[in-house]
Parts: sequence; structure tokens; C-alpha cells
Amino acid sequence: MDEYKPRYSNDLSGRALLCREVIRSAGALVLSGFKASAERGFSLKGPQDFLTETDAASEAHIREAIAAQFPDDGFLGEEGGGTVADRVWVVDPVDGTANFARGIPHFCISITYVEHERAEIGAIYNPALDELYFCRRGGGATLNDKAITVSSTATFDAASVEMGWSRRVPDETYLETMRQMLEKGANVRRGASGALALAYVADGRSDAYVELHMNSWDCLAGLLLVAEAGGIVCPFLEIGSLLGGGPVLASTPAIAAGVSVASGIPIRGKEQAAELQLARNGDGVTMRIASIRRGNSMDAPVYPRPAISLIARGLGPHGADLYIGGSDGARDLDLLKRHGITIVVNCAINLDINLVREEEVAVNDDLCASGYADIRYYKLGMIDGDGSPDTMMLGAYYILDGALRQTMPKRVTYPFADGGNILVNCRGGRSRSVSLVALFLHKQQPHLFPTLDAAVAHIREHRELRPDEWFETPKPMLYEAARRASAWIDLVEAARAEARADV
Repeated sequence: MDEYKPRYSNDLSGRALLCREVIRSAGALVLSGFKASAERGFSLKGPQDFLTETDAASEAHIREAIAAQFPDDGFLGEEGGGTVADRVWVVDPVDGTANFARGIPHFCISITYVEHERAEIGAIYNPALDELYFCRRGGGATLNDKAITVSSTATFDAASVEMGWSRRVPDETYLETMRQMLEKGANVRRGASGALALAYVADGRSDAYVELHMNSWDCLAGLLLVAEAGGIVCPFLEIGSLLGGGPVLASTPAIAAGVSVASGIPIRGKEQAAELQLARNGDGVTMRIASIRRGNSMDAPVYPRPAISLIARGLGPHGADLYIGGSDGARDLDLLKRHGITIVVNCAINLDINLVREEEVAVNDDLCASGYADIRYYKLGMIDGDGSPDTMMLGAYYILDGALRQTMPKRVTYPFADGGNILVNCRGGRSRSVSLVALFLHKQQPHLFPTLDAAVAHIREHRELRPDEWFETPKPMLYEAARRASAWIDLVEAARAEARADV
């Protein structure tokens, strides 16, 4: 290993140079083994997990090269294990060994350099195709030294999603995730190399990758690649660990929210750094994924944002503007008036706001004020969690639609002008209101929002909901309620059209 000793500075630049060179030299070794594989046997280390001679040789080669130059760095390899340190190299010497053993040229070497629990350098190399993916944190991602970016796919019906399997998670969980992906319209496939699957998301060959449990040596380089290529990834080292592994999600931005909902895996953009308090062991991760799906065990960080946010214009017969807000916006009458808001639809059963202007009954110890006001106020009974019947979301949709279409009587007790803008609120303006407005936009403006996910993505942008909040904005059970209500609305509208035709 003398060729490694004199050439590398003891910093990230030196380690990046070593990483590039050693992954290619290990690739030559692996490619030689692949070409001779027809004459070689293989042994099983577990169901559908084949160990070849080349695995051990590749890892030994990489370990020796790193130790020669950076003897104080830790090393964690798939085959030989190792120790976790402040500076550690995490290595899969051959990912996709089942493909390798069967003569399929879809396998790779994956190397990640991690410093202080943060991936800094990532490399994935497929020697059979001579394709080297490489990145440094903050420096973008490349394929054979040319910059790459994630795909521009905008909708699920145009998306190709890859999934990986692990025996650490029940098959039923995978099948449910796949069912939701297919239901959204995505093509789902499996290539049997998780590291390459992530690299393919980074360069736009795939639109997303999901695996409900993955080892760190399989995924760290790929997750960094996707983030540096402009994609959205899960916070792996917060929901998993170097030694225990964890769930993995990487996606092009437009469909990331839907992939997160389908898989129950939280996501974040590469600039977000809020702490997520998540379990770090394998069983805990599985339990936490289930909790995220139920929406009852984990809270997203909450960030400052406007009291109300403009989401859409020109809705209904009066061309109303639609806003989403929280309780602070819904009770600020001056703010509502400044924005021409005359209709408030409150989604929160556990939130009441008194907007009465002309009291018919005075407030005392037994009675709240009642009467009328400048604001037309509609109260829905949606629960921010399990417990809302499917019909509640369906009813909420038609209440919102009806509020926009009503024509007011011209009497003193109806001091409302027809039309006006509308605010949909819940306590925080992040979940109940988002699910209802997403459903409304999708059904009312399908030319702009052909899918529910497209509407959710639009709202997240305009409501300033950050990626590490997305797994509960809206919460999964509310997203599912909106999805089911969408199907009900199609049936109702078809029946209404048939009834009108019969008149």
C-alpha cells in the first residue's frame, strides 16, 4: 500500500482524493472477480444474501488503504464490522451481491466518510459500467465528474419508484407501502442494489427510493448524493444509527411528501437542521414508523410562519382568494378585514373563536355571546388524529364548497355581502386545514392540481411548511381521509349529474 502513503493531506480534501482512488482500485478487483464468477462458487450468509470471495477481498483492500493513510480513522465494513468513532469510514465492499453472483452487472462499491456523525464524503462505483458517483457535502454530486441532479418529475403517475426489502420488517408493511405507491400511480420496481438505487435517484434515473430498514453502509453515500443533487432525504442518522441501521427514503422534491406518507418515513430538505426525537434501535424504528402512520407518537418541529397564507385565487362563482391560517390568524379581525376575508371555515373541533359583533345574548357566567358579525363562520368537527369518520372530510369539502357558493339574504340579520375571500383554519394551520384545502384544490382545479399530492406540495410551499414537518403536514390519517373523500366526491358528482340529466 505504499502508493497511498505520501499523497493525502489530513483533511477532507485528502480523504476525498483517497476515496476516489481507492474505490476505483477496489472496483478493478471486484470487476476481475465478476468476470471470473462463472468459475467461482458462492456461499450463503442468509436468505437471498450471497457472499462471494470478492466481498472479503474488496473490503480488505479498502480497509488497508485507509489505515495506511489515516490510521486514527475508524472503519465500519459490512463484512468485517469495525468501530464507530468521530471519524469513521463506512464501507460496503460489494452491494448487490445476489446480482454479482448471478452474472448481472448491477452491483457497486459504496464508501462514505462520516465525521462527527455527519456524512461528509460519499462515493458509489459500478465497475461493470465504469460509473463513479461522487460527492462532498456542499459541493454537489457528480457522475464521472459531470454534475447530476434529481429528476424534474412532478406527479406520481409519471414516477418510477424503487423499493428494497429487509427481513427485519414484516412483509405486510412493505406490501402496504407498495399498495399506496401503486394507488398513487407510480411504477414500483426493485433492482437488488440499494446503494445504486439511491445513486439512480441522484441522477434522475429513478424518482424515489424507499427501504424500511437498511444498513448504514448500504445507504449513507447514496443519501448524501441525493441531497447534494437537489433531492429530499430522510434524516437517517437521527431515525437510525451507524450500527443498527434504519429506514431510508430519498426522492425528487415534487413527490417526496407522498412517498413519506406512503412509507411513514419522515423527510427533510438538506438545509434543515431541526432535531427529531426518534428511536435509534431497529425495533424502536419499526415502532416509530407505525406511530408516525397513526400520527400519535411524534411531533414535528414548529417554525414561525405568517398568521395566514394565500394559497389560491379565483375560486367559486365570486372568484374568492383562499387562505390557510392558524388560530392567531382566525381571531385577528383587523387582519381578516385587510385581506378581504368574509368567510372563516374552522376545521378544529377543539378550537372556538368568538367573532360576534352584534350580541343578541350578553355574555355572563352561563352564556356565551351570540348574534351576528362581519364574518361568516363555519365550524367543522375534524379531529387532528384518529377518530374522524370518513364522512367528516367529505362533509367538510361540501361545507367549504357551499360557503363559497352561498347567496346571502338581504336582511339586517344577514350583514354579509355575497362573495369575499375565505380563510380555512385549524389550531396551527398545518394539518387539518391543509388536508381539506388540498382536497378542495384537487377536485375544484384539476387542471392545476391533477393529484392530491400536487395540491399538498403547492400548499406546503405557500404555507411555508418545511420538509422536516412534512410527515405530519398533513398527518397521514388526514391525508388518507382526503384521499378516500376524493373517491366519494367522484361518486357524488356523478350521481348529481345523472339526477340533473333526469330532470
